[in-house]
Amino acid sequence: MGESFEIGRFTRDLFSLKDLWDCVMHETLGLQFAVCSWRQVPSTDGLSDVNEDNISQEVVLENGSGSEGEIDQPNRGTTFTLGEDGRIKLEVGQLFKNATHFRQILLEYSIQEGFRLKRIRNERKRITNGCKAEGCQWRVHGSPTYDGITYMLKTLRPKHDCLSVVKNKDITARWLRKRFETLIKDNPDMNIRVLASIVLRNIGVYVPDHTLYRAKRFALKIGDKDHKESYNKLYRYGGIIIERNPGSYVKLSTISYDPNLNVPIPLEYWTVHAFDTITKTDHNTNNVVEVFNGWLNKYRAQPLLTMMENVRRKFMKRMQDRYEAAMSWEGNIPPKINKLLQKTQQKGRYLDPLRCDQLEFEVVYGTRQFVVKLDDQTCQCEIWAVSGIPCKHAMACITRMRQNVEDYVHEYLKKPAYLKTYSNAIHAIPDESLWPEVEHGTVLPPLKMRRSSRPRLSRRRGVTEPARVKRSMGFRCSKCQEVGHNSRTYKVPVQGSRTEVLWFSSSQEGTSSQGHAGNAHLTSQNLMLNAPQQPQSSQGTQGGTQRAQNWTTID
Repeated sequence: MGESFEIGRFTRDLFSLKDLWDCVMHETLGLQFAVCSWRQVPSTDGLSDVNEDNISQEVVLENGSGSEGEIDQPNRGTTFTLGEDGRIKLEVGQLFKNATHFRQILLEYSIQEGFRLKRIRNERKRITNGCKAEGCQWRVHGSPTYDGITYMLKTLRPKHDCLSVVKNKDITARWLRKRFETLIKDNPDMNIRVLASIVLRNIGVYVPDHTLYRAKRFALKIGDKDHKESYNKLYRYGGIIIERNPGSYVKLSTISYDPNLNVPIPLEYWTVHAFDTITKTDHNTNNVVEVFNGWLNKYRAQPLLTMMENVRRKFMKRMQDRYEAAMSWEGNIPPKINKLLQKTQQKGRYLDPLRCDQLEFEVVYGTRQFVVKLDDQTCQCEIWAVSGIPCKHAMACITRMRQNVEDYVHEYLKKPAYLKTYSNAIHAIPDESLWPEVEHGTVLPPLKMRRSSRPRLSRRRGVTEPARVKRSMGFRCSKCQEVGHNSRTYKVPVQGSRTEVLWFSSSQEGTSSQGHAGNAHLTSQNLMLNAPQQPQSSQGTQGGTQRAQNWTTID
C-alpha cells in the first residue's frame, strides 16, 4: 500500500494525472497494485473547491500479468440539469461543461432570482461570484475538475439579504435575442412597447428601448454583414430553387431604374376596353405596386435572402390554402364568380331582350342598343369577352331562354381550371447547409447611401399625380366649442379686453360693416360689435366681390 498525499486544491496544476502516475510508479515499482489517496486540506480564504463535507477519494492502479494498467476515476459530482419547472437550482457538486457554461448558468440564475452578479474572480482556473447588493451574503465558487475542462460548483451560500432589482445591466441585446428569438421571428412587426411588456412579464426586468431595438435587429438578422452575405448566396439559392422545383428558372441581373422617370404605359395595361380577351379578367388595379409593397411591408427591412425566403413561404402557403379551399367547393363555379352571376342576373331582370334568331338578341338599354350572340358568347359591350362572365345584357337573354348560366361561363373561371392553376405547389427548401455549391464570382450589394435624416417611408409621387390629401386642421376647442384652436391654447376672455375682428370691404356704395356680419370672424367672442363704416375700396372688383381689407381693433 502506498503513501497518502495531502494537497491543498484539487486542480490540474497542483495534482494532475501525470503527477499521480509518477507517484504511483515511484512508490509501487515491482508491485502488482498500489493505492494513492488524498484528502482535502481546508482553504484559508473561506472558499473550498470541493464539497464542505470531508471527501476521501481513491485512484486504483491495477497491473497484472504484464498488461497495461487502467486508472479508475470515480464520479465526484452530478451533471447540471434544469428543474422540472424549467428553473435553475444551484447545488454544491454540480458539474458543468466548461467555464463558459458555468458563467452562462450563473447569469441565467441571477436574472431568474432578480439580482446582479459581482464578479470577484473570473479566471480560467477559478470563478467566484457574489451579489452586487451591499451587505448581501450570497456567494458561489467553482473551479475545474481533474480534466481541467469540466467545472464543478464547490462552494455556495444560497441566502440573499437584499431586494430584487428591476433593472439589470447584465441583460444585453444578444441575451434577449437568444431568449426571445422565436417570438421575434414569428412576429417581426411587433412593437417595441409590446416586446418590453413581454420581457417584463417573463423576467421581471425593465429593459431600455435601444436594447430592445438591437435585440430585434439581431433576431431578424438586420445588419450590414448579413446584408452583404445574402447577395453572395444568391447563386446557391437559385440552384436549390431549380433543384427542388423542376421547370423553374432563375435569372440574376442588375437593373437601373429611376422612379421619377415618367414612362408612357400602353392602354392595354390600364384600360378595361383594351384588355386582352384571353386573360378573362376585367379587374383593374392602378396601385398594384403599392398593394404588393404593403403586402411585403414587414419584410422590406430584412436582408435580401431573408426577404426572398419569407416571400417564398408566403406564396407557398397561399397556393396550398387556395388549392385546399377549391377542393371543398361543392359546385363547379367558384363562390366569388357565383356572387357576380347573381348580382348580374338581378341587373338583367329589368331589361327586355328582343329575340331575332334562335341564339341572337337585341337588347335596348337606355338610349343604346346591344347585339348579343349566345352561341359566340359575345356582346357589343365587350364586357363578356373580357371578363368571361355574361354581362347584364347577356344575362337577360339567358334568363329569357331559361338556360343554365353556368354553361356560358368561360372554362378559365371554373373549378377544374382553378385546381389546375394551384396544383403546381412550391416545394419546400432544405437548410442552407444542404444547398448545392455553385461556382461564381463575388456578388456585392449595391452601394447604400444613408442620409443623416430619418429615412423616407412614403412613396415618391409622380409629376402628374395629385398631391396627398392632408388632415383637416378644423379642430374644435373643448372649452369654448370654437374652431381654430384647442383647449391648450385657449385663453379666458377678460372683461374689457380687446377683440379682433376681420372686416371685409365691397366695391358697392352704401355697404356698411353691418352688412358683412356673416363674413366677420371673431376670434374671442361670437358677438358682432357696432363698428364705424369702412371706407369704400377703390380697387374692389365689380359685381360685389369681397376681399380681406384690414384688421380693425375695437375696445
